[in-house]
Amino acid sequence: MALCARDLMQTEVKTVDASMSLAMLEEVLLRNRVGGAPVVDGGHVVGIVSRSDIVRMATLDRSLAGVVSDFYQQITDFSGEPAAQQWKREQHVEEHLADRQVRDAMTPELITVSPATPIHEVARLLVERHIHRVLVTESKRLVGLISSSDLVRAIADGRLSEAAA
Repeated sequence: MALCARDLMQTEVKTVDASMSLAMLEEVLLRNRVGGAPVVDGGHVVGIVSRSDIVRMATLDRSLAGVVSDFYQQITDFSGEPAAQQWKREQHVEEHLADRQVRDAMTPELITVSPATPIHEVARLLVERHIHRVLVTESKRLVGLISSSDLVRAIADGRLSEAAA
């Protein structure tokens, strides 16, 4: 008998609030030893967020800050503006990044499967969509989560090869 999503899904899923700060999110992910989590707003799942999303946002913000800083450096060279003013602008960009919330970094597109979805279909979704976790829903309600680690663990435990036999 082929395994289904319900057979491998984690049912104790840590969710995070959309208004949580990115700094707090990082702390929650580390404390729970997970790489990402579903995002809820008003009790409804509205997205998913991962460490990769945080890194992507931080990298983009820092790149933009560098461009702005370079622009102001060129102006400073001509205007004689003190270096302290430039430092203040760079500090402002860092503070802006610290003020970011989960909703700013999350992916709003939800990739979901039902509990009855065959595991090979879940694996196909993970590979084709280049994602590491898929939400398991029933009547639009979150009932579980399957990560790529869950699939690897099932292979290592021999559960997938036994199911295929």
